[in-house]
Amino acid sequence: MLEYAKLRGVIREKYKTEYAFAKALGVTRQTLGNKLSGRSDWSLREIEKAMQLLFLPASSVCDYFFTPQVNV
Repeated sequence: MLEYAKLRGVIREKYKTEYAFAKALGVTRQTLGNKLSGRSDWSLREIEKAMQLLFLPASSVCDYFFTPQVNV
């Protein structure tokens, strides 16, 4: 499973709420919640749009979308 803590942090920093970010991304809050919890996958188009909306460089996509969750 992937870890989205860093992505959640930047969403809160830039949009204050996940609902506001979901609206900008063009998905429902529930859909975004499913993606951030790993219950559904991100499409390439959604990842690209999220990176643009969050003003993140393409070189950091792995840091936000492809970080494996570490269980300790």
